[in-house]
Amino acid sequence: MKKLSKVLVLLVLALGISSAANAQSQKIGYVDSSVVSESMPEAAKIQQDLQQYLTELDQEYKTMTAELQNKYNDYQANAATMSQILRTSKEKELRSLKAVLRMQSHRKDLS
Repeated sequence: MKKLSKVLVLLVLALGISSAANAQSQKIGYVDSSVVSESMPEAAKIQQDLQQYLTELDQEYKTMTAELQNKYNDYQANAATMSQILRTSKEKELRSLKAVLRMQSHRKDLS
């Protein structure tokens, strides 16, 4: 019985020393991702490309908004003299342009 208790004590001591050694060998590191990305030479090019893309999206959105406004003003001015078929066609075109503009706005917001 004494021999079993000695073996058990030695086993517990060995496990304790082993776990303490493992705890000391583990290291935790932290990385500042902004510093890493800024130090990459591609980061400036990517940032420039992104800015150019956003500028193009903004210009396209403004162009489409102006086109929609012009077509709507034309529709308002001539709606009384249009035939029913032409008026329906223009209304459908305006709705379609408005839907495309709404999607473009969402794309712009996501970027």
